[in-house]
Amino acid sequence: MNSGLLSIIRTATVVTVLTLLVWVVAEGESLASERLETPVRIEGDPEQGLVVVPAPGAPWSGRVLVEIEGAAASVSRMREALRLGFELRPGTPGVPIEPGQHTIFLAEVLRAQPAFLGSGITLSSVEPERVEVDVERLLTRGVDVTVRLPEGVDVSSVVAEPRRVQLTYPSSAATVVDQGIEIVAEVSVEQAERIGIGLRSIIRDVQLQLPDVLTGSRFASIEPGSVSVIATLEAREDTVTLDAVPVRIQRPAFQAERWIVRVADEDQLLSGIVVTGPSDLIERIRTNDLRIFATVSLTPDDLNTQITEKTITFSDLPTPLRFEAADPTVRLTIEPAATE
Repeated sequence: MNSGLLSIIRTATVVTVLTLLVWVVAEGESLASERLETPVRIEGDPEQGLVVVPAPGAPWSGRVLVEIEGAAASVSRMREALRLGFELRPGTPGVPIEPGQHTIFLAEVLRAQPAFLGSGITLSSVEPERVEVDVERLLTRGVDVTVRLPEGVDVSSVVAEPRRVQLTYPSSAATVVDQGIEIVAEVSVEQAERIGIGLRSIIRDVQLQLPDVLTGSRFASIEPGSVSVIATLEAREDTVTLDAVPVRIQRPAFQAERWIVRVADEDQLLSGIVVTGPSDLIERIRTNDLRIFATVSLTPDDLNTQITEKTITFSDLPTPLRFEAADPTVRLTIEPAATE
């Protein structure tokens, strides 16, 4: 009796498994239909130097609604491929490589995709049915960089580094580019302030500007996109006239207590002193940040002979400033100091 029961159980198990297998096979072979949305990316091909994008004004969202039919198992497998979407590149079936505007019929292109080939899936409908695209061949040429400085900034030399960059542009602009274009490194006022007077200065990361004819182009680019500008600012000169320059006496320290030196009252403040030199120093003089004095330098012989006048100087050290005085002499009175 136990043996009979086991036989019945084995038979029931076999029948159940066979039934499930038949059901699975039948379910897989049954027909199914679905409407699904899939992302479709229209891409260029850098290796071929081609770009393809939806034409301006073309209503394109990058999403396509498809209706597929086929065996339920095949439809299930296709569902994953549709979720990932497709890339359409120049040269793939249905996507042209000739520059210009073209119409891509999406059903034709999708049927040629590897996911559909041999899948047994029928593509019943596609929305939208087509998309208008622009295909452009990209061209590249070397172009010299022109440096443009703010108005009023005078330099003795200026150069971009690198001096030549690579311009990539669409074939539709080839005629204009061939006629001659300019790539500009525009130095801002803030950047120009970093240029030292009379020094070789380097301004880094000056952005390059596309030529006006390519501004707004979806395909035009410059490599590299920025350069360094090497410039030397000319030493700009300015002039100021001073009307109250104090006169001070300079004499050897060991003679200081032996003599009393007085400057004539009318010569203690000199007027009409013209100072010329670098504009930054002249500006400091104007704002009294840099004070100017006229100096009477007396030697021991000058003191011993008790001279009555002496030519003034304005510095005992080298200076870029130059001084002019209508009358460069001052009148003096020199007397021996009283001794006890």
